[in-house]
Amino acid sequence: MGESAQEETQRWRSVPGAILPYGRQTISDADIAAVTDALRSDWLTQGPNVEEFECKVAERCGAKHAVAVSNGTAALHVAMQSLGLKLGDRLWTSPNTFAASANCARFCGADVDFVDIDPRTYNMSVEALAAKLEASERDGTLPTVVVPVHFSGQPCELKVIAKLADRLWKMPRMRLVPSTRRRRSAIAHTAGSPRSVSIRSRFSRQVKVAWW
Repeated sequence: MGESAQEETQRWRSVPGAILPYGRQTISDADIAAVTDALRSDWLTQGPNVEEFECKVAERCGAKHAVAVSNGTAALHVAMQSLGLKLGDRLWTSPNTFAASANCARFCGADVDFVDIDPRTYNMSVEALAAKLEASERDGTLPTVVVPVHFSGQPCELKVIAKLADRLWKMPRMRLVPSTRRRRSAIAHTAGSPRSVSIRSRFSRQVKVAWW
């Protein structure tokens, strides 16, 4: 048995001048063999492994489709393009996130604003989101997309966010996109019917979830 995360942290703390590791991964012999098989195949990009991966992700998520891209930033960009985010639109996200959560809007020409975090979880505060949405509804400045962020294994309060989305989706311009660091999911309302997109980056600490 390997050492636990707590044991590893204590070990690093006992080393003068040591830096705590940013993350910890588990790589098995099967993982290494799969990479080796791919490198020895006729396909270094695209090919049957990518299609198999996409099918397995879609099956796991209960989705009709999955599309593999190079990284989470590219996935967010593609998702925003699929939503039609454009110049003059607004995207809100958490200030405690990777830059891609905001940059995906800028890539499309949209403006970015932030919703404060909950100091207990470091995720987007649902109270702050509700208050900001209410003020924006009065001012006629509702966002086109909202991107909440799950941070360090702590999920956002998605049930509460979904209730806000259910109410605001009835407004013609509103799309709610919760996002999380390194895994992202999204639900969109189109003509009264929800559709969803989930974005996951294979990074050790972050998850993105998006609803629009």
